[in-house]
Parts: sequence; C-alpha cells; structure tokens
Amino acid sequence: MNVLRGLPLLLLLAVHCIAQQNSAEPSPQSIESLRKEGPAKFAELQQRADQASGAECAKLSMRAARQALESADRLFLSGNAQAAHDAVDVSMHYAQRAVECTLESRKHQKAAEIELRGLIRRMNDVARMLDSEERQQLTDALAELEKERDRLLSGPTPELSRAIAPLGHDETRVVLRYLSSELN
Repeated sequence: MNVLRGLPLLLLLAVHCIAQQNSAEPSPQSIESLRKEGPAKFAELQQRADQASGAECAKLSMRAARQALESADRLFLSGNAQAAHDAVDVSMHYAQRAVECTLESRKHQKAAEIELRGLIRRMNDVARMLDSEERQQLTDALAELEKERDRLLSGPTPELSRAIAPLGHDETRVVLRYLSSELN
C-alpha cells in the first residue's frame, strides 16, 4: 500500500527529469548561427522600414526601433558602450520615423502611442542599469522620445486638419479660442 502512494511522486519526478533533458541549453553552434542571422534580419527590417510608407512604415519602423534598443541593451551588458550608443541612435531614428509615418497616414495612432510608451519604458529600464557616464545619452533620448509622444498625441484629427487648412495660424487660433469659450 505504501508503494502505491509513492508511485505518483516517482512518476512526477521522472516526467520532470525528461522535460529538463528536452529543454537543455542550445548548442554553441546554434547560438552562433542565431547571432549571424540577427544582423541580417535586422538589416532587412531596416530596409523594409525605409522603403515602406504610411501605416506599414510606422509599424516596421517601430519594430526596428525596438530591436535596435534590445541590441543596445545587449551591447551595454557586454561592455561595448560605443556600439551600444550607436544602436540607441538607430533606435531613436526609427522611433522618430514611426511617429512621422503615423502622423502622415493618420492610422493606428493609439497603437503607435502605446508602442512608443513601451519603447520609452524599456529605454528607461536600460538607462537605470547604466552608470552615470553612459546614462546621459539615454536621458537625452528619453526626453526626445517624450517630445515625439507628445507630438503624436497632440496632432489634429484629419477632419480638423482639412477644416483649418485654408485658415492661417492666427485665424485658427482665434476660431479655437472662440469655440472653447462657447463650450465653457
């Protein structure tokens, strides 16, 4: 009877051991092949993002910005600060391009803002891990990304853009002030 009580525990232990053997670390050859494939895929993504337009441009550019930031994080951890700073610059370029494409296409603005917020959060995490000497560029980049996010959030809707297009800046301001005073 006592043998039957221990049987489920023995089976559970056997299943656990088999699962650990199947999920063993990848071989050094497969890790090396992933490293070789990564830059090629990223270069292809950059090329596709540069050639795209509209909503597709925004989506691909944001993906490129995220991947460049992840690359910068890995480079910072490996001690290659100069290459990491270059990767941060690439990330900034594609984040700004994503905002531009989103504003031009006027599609998926909320999704782009959420992605940009995630990029800001991730860059903030990376910056916290760095010492003060290496943190300055990321602090500046974070401020720039916040400006881009504000620009994305404050852009007028397409209907409003068409309505105020014939008006100049000053006339538009007068009309908007009048409308806001009427609402109050």
